[in-house]
Amino acid sequence: MNDREKREKIIKYILKNRYRRIGQKEIADLIGYSVNGFNKFFSDYFELSFAKFMRKLNLRQAAKEIAGGNQSLDVIGKRNGFPSKSFYNAFHEEFGVKPAQFREAFMVPDMPCKTQINNRKIYLTYQKLENVVIEGYPMHAENGEHTDLLEECAYVFRHPSNKINLNDSRKQWGIWWHNREKKDQLHYLFGPPIRKEDSLLDGHVRMEIGGGNYAVFAIERGADYYEISRNSRELAWYVFNIWRDLNEKVMDTMGYTFEAFDQDYSYLYVPLVKGFGGIEVGTNLGNIINQVVEYVDEHAKEDLNPKQVAAKLGYSEFFIRDRFQSCFGFSLTKYIKKRKDDNSIAPPGNILNLDAFYKDHFRQINANTVELEDFTVLCATLKSEDNPVQMDLDIPSQTAYWMFHDLPSLEGTCYETMDGNRKMTAFYQTVKKETDKNEICRYVLGPLWKKEEPIPDGMEPIEVKGGKYIAFELSAEKIDEESLTEMIRTLLRCIDCVWIYDNWIRTDFQSHFSFLQFDGDKIYYFVPIYY
Repeated sequence: MNDREKREKIIKYILKNRYRRIGQKEIADLIGYSVNGFNKFFSDYFELSFAKFMRKLNLRQAAKEIAGGNQSLDVIGKRNGFPSKSFYNAFHEEFGVKPAQFREAFMVPDMPCKTQINNRKIYLTYQKLENVVIEGYPMHAENGEHTDLLEECAYVFRHPSNKINLNDSRKQWGIWWHNREKKDQLHYLFGPPIRKEDSLLDGHVRMEIGGGNYAVFAIERGADYYEISRNSRELAWYVFNIWRDLNEKVMDTMGYTFEAFDQDYSYLYVPLVKGFGGIEVGTNLGNIINQVVEYVDEHAKEDLNPKQVAAKLGYSEFFIRDRFQSCFGFSLTKYIKKRKDDNSIAPPGNILNLDAFYKDHFRQINANTVELEDFTVLCATLKSEDNPVQMDLDIPSQTAYWMFHDLPSLEGTCYETMDGNRKMTAFYQTVKKETDKNEICRYVLGPLWKKEEPIPDGMEPIEVKGGKYIAFELSAEKIDEESLTEMIRTLLRCIDCVWIYDNWIRTDFQSHFSFLQFDGDKIYYFVPIYY
């Protein structure tokens, strides 16, 4: 292995085994180094000792889990290698806030970026770019379709041409493109930005580069063409083989990756779908039901109750009881009792196989990507963590009932069911208590607010942010309460418990939430997404 391959292997191994306590000797053996040799090899490149690097990485994993879920802080800290007291101190030292204050965070700071390559300083900024039109002389790639684009960064500096002025005082842009008019030939286009109305010079090509969210890397320009191209290659390799994976960036495959050069710096522009500004907090909650079932099955003969299961798994009791009830139609308490009474511990407790259910039923669900405007819902609380009596209420049946009946506060208002044109919306919401800083979970439901109408007593307006959503739709020729209950349960089983878990990287729960909407003979489940 060369040094690049060793570094890449180290990072992939660390990320794959992030919940294990990885020692330096283990990594040293992986790449055939002594511990001392490995320490120097690692710190020389990553600019941190292995121990400090792992500490920072583990704290970022903990921060993502805090912001992305409902697990207890102690469980998160211990899972990421920190005893209780040291976790709180280390977290505050790294991020400047206490762990509890990170509950509402949408972003975790990136791992520290390298500050230099080949003794040249590098910088990272995040920029929202507008479209830019460039014009230049197209250079045909010497190796055609076999060109290694990472190895051919700064192509014009590796293959200078008398048709291109590399000392132009203006900032010039470089991008690889396929010339469809010449049998899909690969070309490198290099030139300055121009106005669309400018006339095209002979032999030149014009190209528009799309704007969007970009990570922009800059490295000090080298002393000669050889150094410029070498540094650009090293920077690109670091970005695409280390920085991207380490910081969980998702590249925009429909966007453009391109270079730019001025008299002081060489630049690399990387289009991002996810990870603009830091490590975005993802959701990974779709498999919670499987975790609960597995834990109960494994410990069925013990003296279990839902509160103990929740504590062991690091979630709130309300959270796991609610998800279990909504998914299966019976309570977690009932399931624990059934498993305890079973004579055999080996087989599963006749629980529904969610993966099999998904395969059988997802084809019945229509899915379309939609753009929604902001809207407001007048809401009443169906179920709240504040009320222990409501702990095991079944949300699909409750929601179905109130979608056919008037909430008490709506009787005698313009929002009565006889209206026929209203839409009823239900969603799961986390809110702060008025009395302290703690948060509670609740389900709310209500009609769309006709803003010209007064707000009925007992209802509160809640704004739902617009944006890009996937609308999952189930319909039937005739819908009653019973069939609607099962339609809602089908959506929750398929989407919450399987689809979101499989597609969490696409979802955007940082500033949005999912919601159900009943409209005539259709039920919709809207899930916010990035793209």
